[in-house]
Amino acid sequence: MKKMHIAFYKAKYGDFSDKLIDWGSGKLGYSHCEFVINPTTMIGAHYTGNGVAKFYYNDVYNSKLWDVYELDLPKTKAKQFMHDMVGTEYDSIGVALHFVGLHYSDKEKVWCSEVCAMAINRTKEIEIPTLEMPNDLVAHILELGGKKLRPTKLNASNDIAGVIDIYGRVKYGTYR
Repeated sequence: MKKMHIAFYKAKYGDFSDKLIDWGSGKLGYSHCEFVINPTTMIGAHYTGNGVAKFYYNDVYNSKLWDVYELDLPKTKAKQFMHDMVGTEYDSIGVALHFVGLHYSDKEKVWCSEVCAMAINRTKEIEIPTLEMPNDLVAHILELGGKKLRPTKLNASNDIAGVIDIYGRVKYGTYR
């Protein structure tokens, strides 16, 4: 069984909106999350990526910008779900309303932690709330016995070589 990995972006490396998301949603240090396909590929929902897309990195497991959490759940169905979600629009209104305490979600659109929680739920082994912010999702992962993985090596060049944005991406993926 391949275990499921979700990567969380450390808000301290982001812009003002990243710090605001962390501050307003639990102060655990995170502002964004993506489903890990492999060390250089993740799928996530992001307003700068025009919704759910594949994003490419140098090595997310050894990046100072991200923490990767492991769940002892099978990855196969969740991974397929994330691939199927590529192209889904970003739910800017839903995330903004959720941030101020109004729990609304457009059923045709998603935000980062919502789509990652939906992927976790695809395992059929558990059911966690999907209308959550990244810090809430980390808390659920820890409650489920998940753990933060330690980097095997830290190489500063992994975070700067060819990056196109503050998230450490080397390029954006294409839809489907």
